[in-house]
Amino acid sequence: QLPVNVLYTAIFYYHRFYAVQAFQIHDRLQVATACLFLAGKVEECPRPLKLVIQMVYSHRFRKFPDLRRKIMQDMDTFAIVKDRILVVERSLLYTVGFDFNVEQPFTPIIELANMV
Repeated sequence: QLPVNVLYTAIFYYHRFYAVQAFQIHDRLQVATACLFLAGKVEECPRPLKLVIQMVYSHRFRKFPDLRRKIMQDMDTFAIVKDRILVVERSLLYTVGFDFNVEQPFTPIIELANMV
């Protein structure tokens, strides 16, 4: 699936986004999807947007197979979701100020473990 550093970076972007933006304005699922998509690109482990959407939405709607099927198979619905996530990604980029540097907390721990 996704490496740990991509997940950590996505979580970091998610927190930075909601430190500035309001929960009431932006859908959390779309923001999380945009964060995963952007983190994959930043950490040089890009995944196609379609795959990221399928991964997130299939997990989110696992108890609602009809809704999940509609999002994944209906091209119009999928296009709406995809476009919305790209808009949220652009908003995410402006919110984090195009600052892609994320200090990974586990890198020094791994270096210390390798020294021992």
